[in-house]
Amino acid sequence: MKINRIGAVVAFAAALLSADAWGVPPQFTVQGVLRDDQGRLQSEPVQLTIALWDQQQSGNRLGGPFGPTTVLVENGLFSISVGDAALRRSLAGAQSVWMEITVGADVYPRQPVTSQLFAMIAATAEQADS
Repeated sequence: MKINRIGAVVAFAAALLSADAWGVPPQFTVQGVLRDDQGRLQSEPVQLTIALWDQQQSGNRLGGPFGPTTVLVENGLFSISVGDAALRRSLAGAQSVWMEITVGADVYPRQPVTSQLFAMIAATAEQADS
């Protein structure tokens, strides 16, 4: 009896994973902390823009600019979902990706993007596998 239940759960999960509606979404989430010049956490709406680049300085833009978007910062914390359908193609050949965040008129130094963003390319590998 336990084997049948496990088999049913696995079959159901496989059916969900193969559905197009459950594919890898072409977006990612950016979270951060915003402080003022004296290190105090901010709580206010801000205009936030995200751009993706292939180098830490200069280079080619891979995605964006996404925004400006009004984002509510509470106790210093903010979160925003970013993306578009062309992002997978832009990231596919990138050796590295750097994220630039602009808050209002302040542009912050680019930060390297880790594996979360590259997971969007997994949909391409999934299609090649079938």
